[in-house]
Amino acid sequence: MKNNLTLAAAPAQLPVDLNTFKIHARVRIDDETEDEYLNGLIAAATESIDGANGWLGRALITQQWKLTLPAFPGTGKIMLPLPPLQGVDSVKYIDAAGAEQTFAAENYEVVTAAEQGYLRLLSGKAWPQAKSCEPVSVLFKCGYGGDPAAVPFRIRQYIMVQAADMYNNREANLVGTNIAPVPGVDTMLNDFRWRDESDACGTA
Repeated sequence: MKNNLTLAAAPAQLPVDLNTFKIHARVRIDDETEDEYLNGLIAAATESIDGANGWLGRALITQQWKLTLPAFPGTGKIMLPLPPLQGVDSVKYIDAAGAEQTFAAENYEVVTAAEQGYLRLLSGKAWPQAKSCEPVSVLFKCGYGGDPAAVPFRIRQYIMVQAADMYNNREANLVGTNIAPVPGVDTMLNDFRWRDESDACGTA
């Protein structure tokens, strides 16, 4: 499923703000000489767990993704990755005439309360007739919210621990490279790690 995802709108901010991290890393808040570098460390630690490329398998701050499927599924449900799901913005497909169409939202409901969110056809509704071999795309929003405080504390704490380790051991850690979890700290997120078991058509 990871290869079927395209980032449509990135998070507007990081899940840990600079001053909060400075307190954690024991850096003076009024010392701005390394602010850009510190923000880069927070971003690197976040990217290692966030979104389609993060090992946590979740979205943190609100972001928008496009899921591309080879066709509408054989069932009445499309599972959506990167929980928690906030909502579905559109479902698009190519009709028999080769024109892009939007599948009306009145045909389906979006379930966000489940561990893995999904959209499903309403009773009596059916998927439209799409052109063979043309993809179906679902544009959706996911994440805990736009405020960093909405992200679970343990996740934010993990990011600060990782970023602080890179700050204190900068010769051994380079921003932009693969981030290895601090030994023993990755277990902090065992309860949050999510693995997508949907198939290529978005069905469980």
